[in-house]
Amino acid sequence: MTISFMSIQFILLTETVGPEFAFDRLPNLLLCLILTGFSSVVYWSLFDDLTFYKMVQFVPQMLCPFLLIAFPPKYTMREYYVYGLMFYALAKVVENKDKVIYKLTGNAVSGHTLKHLFAALALYTFYFQMKNRHKINDEE
Repeated sequence: MTISFMSIQFILLTETVGPEFAFDRLPNLLLCLILTGFSSVVYWSLFDDLTFYKMVQFVPQMLCPFLLIAFPPKYTMREYYVYGLMFYALAKVVENKDKVIYKLTGNAVSGHTLKHLFAALALYTFYFQMKNRHKINDEE
């Protein structure tokens, strides 16, 4: 999960601020984000404390809407970022309703299982957008 949401953060940073931000100014940004996410899981495991893990999930994802509003689009199909963020938010909702969903589905599917499905869909929407988009010409 941390790889998923840290990758989402990296994608949005490079797509909104610009790839030169991530690759020229901060060439190891993706690695740092993923290591931060991984460290939060290790910290959780060692100290049975979810604070760092929740911060790693919450803070970057709250930055995403700001990035989409503050920076003009460089590519078409920008709405797919919103779809991806909605799938991610849905993943968090079903995660928090794990037991309720498990009970409602007759113990067939848990919210935890659905969380992983929606997180994968979030990343897929980013992939789909990147595969099918077109650069917006600044001259137009």
